[in-house]
Amino acid sequence: MKNDHQIITDAYLQLRPRVVRYISLRVNDADDADDLAQDVFLKLLEHSSEGGFLPGQLRYLVFTVARNVVNDYLRHHYVRREADRYMMDYLPKADSSTESSVIAADLAEQEARCIASLSAKRRMVFELRRFEGLSAAEIASRLGLSPRTVENHIFTATGIVRRHMRACI
Repeated sequence: MKNDHQIITDAYLQLRPRVVRYISLRVNDADDADDLAQDVFLKLLEHSSEGGFLPGQLRYLVFTVARNVVNDYLRHHYVRREADRYMMDYLPKADSSTESSVIAADLAEQEARCIASLSAKRRMVFELRRFEGLSAAEIASRLGLSPRTVENHIFTATGIVRRHMRACI
């Protein structure tokens, strides 16, 4: 006579594809369905010491446990989705705390230091682009430089400032 573990192993080999398909149709996620199917058979193994399983009855028990696992999963999924929706609706959209203000001021100071370390021409080009929003052609005409030189200064300065700011974070 087979022991409970052997009966569950045989049921796993025989029923696993059907259990995965059953769960997959209900949770619409193949990876989660596969994990949940594993949970079904693990639950059966955990409870196998409580009493004997008959091979004919195990098939019905597997799908009963699968139904319960799916219900638990979906209940958790909907509660989590509702909690996420609540947090999106009722938590503040922006943090205007003193800490955020201090961090923003510190980042602005770091950016200003980095910009100040640029060469005079490059700094001037970068500031016109960053703070006044001028195009490369407008900066070129204002400073008497070629548009290609201005584009090069913008590209190089932006890279320097970006790397510096990443290092600050």
